[in-house]
Formats: sequence, structure tokens, C-alpha cells
Amino acid sequence: MRAPEGTGPASPWTATSRGGPRVFVGRDRPLAQLPEALSDAMAGRSRIAFVEGPAGIGKTALVREFVNGVDGVFVLMASGEEIEEGLAFGVVEQLALRAGPAGADVLSTIRDMQPGDINSVAAGTLLLDLLGRLQEDAPLLMLIDDAHWADLPSLQALTFVMRRLEVDRVLVVVVARTGDGPVLTEGLWRLLEDGPAVRMRIIGLETSEVRDLCTPFREAGRRPHRCPIA
Repeated sequence: MRAPEGTGPASPWTATSRGGPRVFVGRDRPLAQLPEALSDAMAGRSRIAFVEGPAGIGKTALVREFVNGVDGVFVLMASGEEIEEGLAFGVVEQLALRAGPAGADVLSTIRDMQPGDINSVAAGTLLLDLLGRLQEDAPLLMLIDDAHWADLPSLQALTFVMRRLEVDRVLVVVVARTGDGPVLTEGLWRLLEDGPAVRMRIIGLETSEVRDLCTPFREAGRRPHRCPIA
């Protein structure tokens, strides 16, 4: 997995086994769909993937598993945060920071905006230009985790961007909590539900899959945290 130089701190998507068995079960279909979407994007057919499900179901773990297996792409990532929902363009700013020096113009424009000057189309245009420049060197994987907590201006800017991705080498993965009614903007919902997005609904594991999850821990003589089968 490659990222632009100067992207700042280590990626929060990098998984470690913490010295114990590393297992991932019950998500075969989504784990196949995401590489398929990335392959299309690498060939110049931009794709959007929507990973949805209730809280705590394993959406971030699924995407982390996918990212751990990719190579030869730039990775830009950002995540929403409940206490930052009122921070205009907070998610877009994270993406620009991850882009390193290439994102400097996006950052400076956003930081110069006054509260009354918020313009999601302008921010979206800058972000679209940034993606265009980055993909000249390598395909791009852009991840938005916890999108249900993303600030409104960022969601609007991202919607503007995704509506204009066509023959780009870009895969956008949006991860959001669902189950309690709409949590994203209406325009983004239309794009993810009725548009060309690959939609992946993550549900609970079957009993047999839970057993598969726990087996390596039992064989190692450890009781996995919160595993219902000893």
C-alpha cells in the first residue's frame, strides 16, 4: 500500500494482531466485492462502494481487512466524529492533510473561509482537482469512515465529487451506520442507494461463523474478548 509523501501520522487503518491469532470470518462476499471495485477503478472505471450496517457490526474491521491487502495505490482517508459534526469541512480537511503537499491549496482555501462563506461546491471542485492530480501517479482509494458523523459541508462537497467521477482511477469507500433512519444528506443517499454504487449491508455472524472466529483462540489457549463460545 502506497501513500503520498508527507502524509503525516501512521494510517489508522493499519491492523496488527497484537501477538495473537488474526482471523476474519463471515464477510466473504464484501471482501470479494471491494477488490472487484478497486480493479475497475485501477482500470479507469471509477467506482463507489457503500459499506453500511448497525453500530458495532464490524464495518471498520471489514474495510481495514481490505486495505491491508491492497498495494500500488494512494490511500486517502478521513472519518467523521460526533463531537466534530459542527466543524465545517473537517472531513475534507483530513483528506487534504493526507494528500501531503498536493493538498496545500485545498487546506489554505478551507481555512481562509469565513463562517458565512461556506461553499461546498467550491470545496468539492478543489477536492476533485486534487484527486485528478493524485491519480496521475497511481490509482486512488479514498475512504470515509463513520460518514454518519461527517460534517454537512464535507458531505455536500463529497457528493459533488462523486457525481463527477467517471473515467477516473478512483475508488471511494463510504462507511456509515444505518438502521435508525437516514443519517446522510439526501443527495448522498440518492447517489449511494439509486446510483452506481456497490452497496454492502453488513449483518451479524451466523453461529457457525462465530465458532470459526473463536477456534484459533481456543487452539492457542486463549479466550477471545467477548467471544460467546468458550
